[in-house]
Amino acid sequence: MTTWGPNNFDSNNAIRTAQREVDRLIEDVRQAFKEDGCLFIHVDSDDWLVQTIEIVTALCERGGAEPPPPDEVLDWRNDFLNEFDRQHSGGSGFWEARRAVIERTFVRLEEMVGVCKPGPC
Repeated sequence: MTTWGPNNFDSNNAIRTAQREVDRLIEDVRQAFKEDGCLFIHVDSDDWLVQTIEIVTALCERGGAEPPPPDEVLDWRNDFLNEFDRQHSGGSGFWEARRAVIERTFVRLEEMVGVCKPGPC
């Protein structure tokens, strides 16, 4: 094992561990988007998907893991937000606030994979 610093992710072993976890989480997200050929977002179930994408982003940022391909990230964002908007149009201020948080989650990942410059996409 090569260690080059004192931080938690300053070793080859730590990066391999982060990558294994990211690969598993990416597969979970892929399966959610493939299930029955459509994506269904429910108030109680969309959180796990967005939280998983947030964890992938964090592990890539801090753990040195390789993120998903840029075209896949864009597909995830577009599919998720389109479905979210379809189900939650004209809703309360909660849904507007929730959408903004979800969008920021995707923007961070998009910036990481180079499909979006820092700032609003």
